[in-house]
Amino acid sequence: MSLYLQLKMAPKSQRDRSGTEPKIKFYFSVHCPFNNRLEYTALRSDLIDSIDRMCVQLGLTA
Repeated sequence: MSLYLQLKMAPKSQRDRSGTEPKIKFYFSVHCPFNNRLEYTALRSDLIDSIDRMCVQLGLTA
């Protein structure tokens, strides 16, 4: 069983039970179009920061 959340700012979150283990796994994805490799390199760290902020807001910091 999975639960998908579409957040207001467009990132997606998915929550899954973990088989027989008593834990919950979270999967995050973000999207931003780019036209070339240079744009990708510049955007990549921003997208990773966005996921990190979501984790902090949800109290999922390691």
